[in-house]
Amino acid sequence: MPSGLSRRLSQPLTSRVRNGLQALRSLMNIVDEERRTSGMDHYDLPLDGDGEHAESDGAALLPRIQEEVVPVSEQRRRAALVPESRAPPFYTDLPAPDDTFSDDHPFSAPDGEQNAEHPELRPHRRTGSLHRMPSPFGEAANGKLRHRQSVAPVQTSEDDVQSSLEAAEEGGRSHEDPDNKIAQVRQGDPTEIQLSMKSEAKSRPFKQKNRINWLGAAAFLIYLGALGFYCYMRVRYTLDLGPYIVYGIVIFAVELLGATATITYGMNLVLRPVYEEIRQEDGRALCQYPYHVRVLVPCYQEPLSLVKRTIEAALDAELPKGVHRTIYLLDDGKDPKKRRWCSTMGAEVVYVSGRTRKQGEVNGKSGNLNNCLKQLYPEDYYIPQTELVAVFDADQMANKDFFIKTVPYFDAGSDVGMIVSPQAFHNTHPHSDIFNHSNIHFWEYAQPGYDTFGFVSCTGTNFLARSQALKDANWSPEYTLTEDYALGMEMKRRQWQGRYVCEYLAIGEAPEQVRNCFQQRSRWCKGHFQIVFSKHCPLIQSGLSLFHRLYYCTGVWSYVVGAISTPTLMVIPMLTIWAGVFPIVISWYAALALTVYYTAQTLVLGYVRKPGHAEALWFASVSNNILWWTYCKAFWRTVVSSFGSGLTFKTTLKGTTVRFVQTIVGDLWMPVTSMLLLFISLGFGIAKLVQLGTVVNAVTISVVWLVFAAIPPFLLTFYAIAGQGTALRYTCKGCFVIATIAPIIAVLLLWFVYPTVYTNTDVSDALGQSVRFLEAMRLGSLPDTNIPWRHNSPMTQEADPFNGFPDLSGGWMQGGNAGTLKLTMPIAFTTTMLAWSLLAFPTSFNKTTLMEAKSSVRWSTEYLTHSFHPEQDSDRSPLRIAYQVGNLTEDLNMWERPENIDVGRPVYSISTADGASDLAGQMSAAFAAAAIVFQQDDSGYSGLLRNRSITLYEAANRTKGSLANIDLRRNVSTTCISSRTGPFPANGTLSKKAPPNDTPVGCISNTTRYVAPTDQNVNRTDPKLAPVIDYNGTAEGYYNSISYYDDLMWSAVWLARLTGDESYATDVGLWDYQHRLKRPGETAEAGEDDLLITDYNHVYWAANILMANFTDSKDASGSTTGGYHQTIQDYMRTWICATGKGEGVIQTGSTGRAFNRFSPQLGTSINVAFLGLLYSQSPVNRHMKQDKKESISCWSQSQIRYVLGDNSYPRGSSLIVGWGNKPPQRVQNQAASCPGNSTLPCRGIPALFSGDPNPNVIQGALVTFIDFENTYVDDRTSNSSQVSIDNNAGLPGALAGFQQLPASSWNSCLQGFGELFGSRAACRAIF
Repeated sequence: MPSGLSRRLSQPLTSRVRNGLQALRSLMNIVDEERRTSGMDHYDLPLDGDGEHAESDGAALLPRIQEEVVPVSEQRRRAALVPESRAPPFYTDLPAPDDTFSDDHPFSAPDGEQNAEHPELRPHRRTGSLHRMPSPFGEAANGKLRHRQSVAPVQTSEDDVQSSLEAAEEGGRSHEDPDNKIAQVRQGDPTEIQLSMKSEAKSRPFKQKNRINWLGAAAFLIYLGALGFYCYMRVRYTLDLGPYIVYGIVIFAVELLGATATITYGMNLVLRPVYEEIRQEDGRALCQYPYHVRVLVPCYQEPLSLVKRTIEAALDAELPKGVHRTIYLLDDGKDPKKRRWCSTMGAEVVYVSGRTRKQGEVNGKSGNLNNCLKQLYPEDYYIPQTELVAVFDADQMANKDFFIKTVPYFDAGSDVGMIVSPQAFHNTHPHSDIFNHSNIHFWEYAQPGYDTFGFVSCTGTNFLARSQALKDANWSPEYTLTEDYALGMEMKRRQWQGRYVCEYLAIGEAPEQVRNCFQQRSRWCKGHFQIVFSKHCPLIQSGLSLFHRLYYCTGVWSYVVGAISTPTLMVIPMLTIWAGVFPIVISWYAALALTVYYTAQTLVLGYVRKPGHAEALWFASVSNNILWWTYCKAFWRTVVSSFGSGLTFKTTLKGTTVRFVQTIVGDLWMPVTSMLLLFISLGFGIAKLVQLGTVVNAVTISVVWLVFAAIPPFLLTFYAIAGQGTALRYTCKGCFVIATIAPIIAVLLLWFVYPTVYTNTDVSDALGQSVRFLEAMRLGSLPDTNIPWRHNSPMTQEADPFNGFPDLSGGWMQGGNAGTLKLTMPIAFTTTMLAWSLLAFPTSFNKTTLMEAKSSVRWSTEYLTHSFHPEQDSDRSPLRIAYQVGNLTEDLNMWERPENIDVGRPVYSISTADGASDLAGQMSAAFAAAAIVFQQDDSGYSGLLRNRSITLYEAANRTKGSLANIDLRRNVSTTCISSRTGPFPANGTLSKKAPPNDTPVGCISNTTRYVAPTDQNVNRTDPKLAPVIDYNGTAEGYYNSISYYDDLMWSAVWLARLTGDESYATDVGLWDYQHRLKRPGETAEAGEDDLLITDYNHVYWAANILMANFTDSKDASGSTTGGYHQTIQDYMRTWICATGKGEGVIQTGSTGRAFNRFSPQLGTSINVAFLGLLYSQSPVNRHMKQDKKESISCWSQSQIRYVLGDNSYPRGSSLIVGWGNKPPQRVQNQAASCPGNSTLPCRGIPALFSGDPNPNVIQGALVTFIDFENTYVDDRTSNSSQVSIDNNAGLPGALAGFQQLPASSWNSCLQGFGELFGSRAACRAIF
């Protein structure tokens, strides 16, 4: 080692620093002397042909400066110090070491005075304060851009660094001593500066310190759990939409898109960065190194008044102690006014222009910045790490403390490449920021999270960058419109770190005109897509971790999510309103899942640290909804540009007036169109609510959703018309309240409108009870039964030995108006319907229910067997049929247990020789259907039933006629009950206030025997229906038959199915023809079909369905538009397409019930529902279009669900006794209303008029509920509370068919106008 160097290293460190500073001071004096004597203070650039400054290449420019400006002696001196390469410029704008931190610093000279000690300082033209002229660029004067003289710094190699460190240790001073080190660096020794910076780069890289944000982390974790739960529930319970499943999956996919955006946002809430405390000395911020900040202000055509404010603010901003600055106005607009103004501002403000824009240039701002940066820092020169670059857009004015609160953070590590601060705008109001210029959710919540993840996120202005980091990133990216986004990524992939200062340290001007706002956001969006669709895509960039590759895609992903989710969420309620299609299965599961998920999502997206931020976060959502079309266009143009002309950079204009018509045509046509569609749909939805008569239904959810979706385009239109002002602010506040409440209302409505989920177990239980009801209606010697309160009823008194009926015990009592009477035709019809349900839907009956159902069929067929016999001993003998047991008149005036009836029970019979084809036909059909049921289990019994069916059919065919044509009315009298004296008021409802027991009540007309109601005798007839007609005690007034060809048809089709004999099928066609034939002077039987009833008296429609399914007939074209299919489709269409209350035969109530005005019993509707399920589910009915099948099935399901409880909101009542939610408890049935203890007397008036529930529950009974719109009233005195076997006839089959449907069936029915609008629109669409 040379002896001189050895002596120097052996000296104490402080002595070496002192000597170095003296050498630097001498060097500076030499430079100043050379500058004064040479007369070459500046280097003049020639002008180009246009009179502007010629384009200059920085690499070529600096050597010429050094050769022509720097004296030879100085060049030799620097070459001796740094022999390995030519040194880069170390500009002389650093203050001399002696006065750097002195109390009498020249910056503190009085305003307006020239500093005698430092003549290079002169008063600021605006403020009068003194500013040094330190820049390598001089001001533009006389049309020339001037460069100041440069001085090279001393450079040291890494070996020199290590040697110096070792020498320092030998001298007793550790290089780790921060005070000693900082003290040396503060003095500005170039060697110590480079030594320190290189040492830190090697030994102390930046390490981010974070803390857990417990509230934000909790919200995010809750959201993740809720998202998992939501996905599970959605997939399992809400996508089963049948034919609409694709629509449901698409909507679910869009929801998942939105969830990904929520996840990336929520991640930023988990941690918060921890910032080190900024050092201070003498009350001023202190940096570890003497940084030089090059403030670049790019501009294009911004007005001078705007640019002046920006530059003057940057000049006025305080600097940390030891930090210096130079401001460069980069004017791409080549504005002479700006140039002249800069020339008046002193050496700290440099005007830079003369750049030649490249052909096809993508980003003019980057080109402008790079033109200056490449001349400041030529390619082949080392850049000191004390060199920083700050960038301010032309409208961004720095606060007084901007540099104080940003520059010191570079001390945290030499790999800190960028410091970013948020943006604020003076011309936006926090309560009307519909374009989200303030971007609170980004600056206050997302960016701090980016900082914790080491994610460098540059935002284009109000940021500082280390010059070396910029150079490593190839300067400001020019390959995209969003140079800021790309710059952060380029720095990160070169391992530079970024930091974020969450303080608003500058204020700018936001675009106000709609077009300018759209152009700005379009540029941002296109720039992101440019990068992703190019070789610069973050996913393929080396140097980035997988996490950062994905995270750098979140920006473009947010545009994708906004462009897809916003229009989708607008279309959903419109589709629901106009097409009746809902994207999910509305159910309890959906309500639970949406409630949990929406609450959790609100915790994340609505998480705020300040209450005032809630509205600002809402504006972020409004902005996304406003700009979705802009995002779509930006995506499309980016894609198109890759195959044609490229995208170009457009400066965002501020304060520029745009014609309103131009805005409407060019920018607002899509938002305005969306708004109009939403408002029209809203009006249509409200009209539907008025029509439905209730606000608690699925339509209301869509209406609320439409209101929520219409707010953003409405605010945009209002903004375009009225501009920012008080009106807009108050409108925004109101919309904010509505937008906050609307989702809550929608979610809560789900809990009230979702249809009840009826599981297989539920329906199976209801089916079992409906079968068990027939057990409760049995008479005679009862076997072991599930009905503990029923016992053997009188047997010997039910006989007519003189007419061949020695014992007619057994069978079912009728119920309803007929009380305990046994009526053969309703019994036969109920038997046939029960047998049909067993044949059509056998898998729906569990083992127990199946046994009970077959037992009931056998019980009734045994009774029917006893109820007829040949009148003569011949094969063609007429048959005598007992059509009624019991006297109606006596029964109406009696309220007693069936077990306690001890009066004679007369038998009413008729001969088929007198007609009675309808009665015999019904019985024949019952035997035939039952024979099919027992074919497998008991072939012998099945054969007996087959023979009886044929016998009855032949007898009915020999002498045709109906009960209505036979004179049963002997000694006819009218019995009435006076509403004035009796317990029956004029409105037809039994009075709950019974008369005293000893008061005879009633009135008698003519000579009819009448028993006044007493404790045991109570007439329960409702005069609202009809007066009591006494046909010598027959029930002809209530249960009669006026047609018989339909009964013959009904019998023939069952025999055809039983025997397979085509002759019966031929008879079906004959009876069908005769039924519709109009004879002279007579009305065709088919006139009764216009009543559209299916019951024991009207079986034409049932016979058609049975025949259609049995033969599967079709016309020559292969369609099912003719014959039996057309007949039954017309029938079902009439029921499905029924309108509200009016003059039509069929009406549809507001809660969905189909109501026949001529047969108002609920059982009539259920019978038709049973037929609908039979027809739509028949496996042989292969020719009917699927949409028709679905429409019929859905309507049938709606009627069954109405009975099960879907009959009012929020939750209806079951109309089946003993089953479901709030079932009827006070039904009008003698056995059920009497005390369960048979030893206690059944006192008629208390039992009938008591308001207490029935002592005995007659499970499975369907109440008649004859009122159209009224809610069912559980009142034993009302005729709506009656129960009867014929009213229950179709219920087992309907429930069996309902249970056999797939789980998705009802979910599909809710779509396409299903439950939402009744079935009228679907009817028009399908039929």
